[in-house]
Amino acid sequence: MKHSCAVSLGSNDGNSIQILKSVLKKFRKDNIFQINKISSLYLTEPVETFPQPYFYNLVVTGETSCAPQFLLKYFLSLEKEFGRKRIRPKDARTIDIDLLYFEKIILKSDFLTLPHPSLLTRRCVLIPLKEVAPKWRHPETKMSVSQILFKIGKNGEVNKISGFTFS
Repeated sequence: MKHSCAVSLGSNDGNSIQILKSVLKKFRKDNIFQINKISSLYLTEPVETFPQPYFYNLVVTGETSCAPQFLLKYFLSLEKEFGRKRIRPKDARTIDIDLLYFEKIILKSDFLTLPHPSLLTRRCVLIPLKEVAPKWRHPETKMSVSQILFKIGKNGEVNKISGFTFS
């Protein structure tokens, strides 16, 4: 059985655009998470952290036949493969892969929270999500992406990079 989900990718350490391209290529090769749609690329201001370079962010929707916990373990292994070092929380990173939602599942555990908490606070995730899943609604709040964006207001710059696409 296929499950629909969305994943955010972010990078602000190293050759970020090349890393993002390589992660998307790895998704296709491994066939654990099948890509349906890829958002535009955004340059976003780091929020809730100390000063560091801006992030390159995008959101991908897709399908998997895996359980959400397995999918998260796969994403964590990719982060390690692509050089992410977890020295201190919210540090600059070569790659950050977050499972944003998995069907309409609501889950809170030490290992995984669904939907991802950033879906209620961060424009850098919500704006690209709105592009690829405009009809998605948060299963707890029942709010649309547009409603969440309106509620949180402006918190950090999110700028679409024109003329750039991932194929």
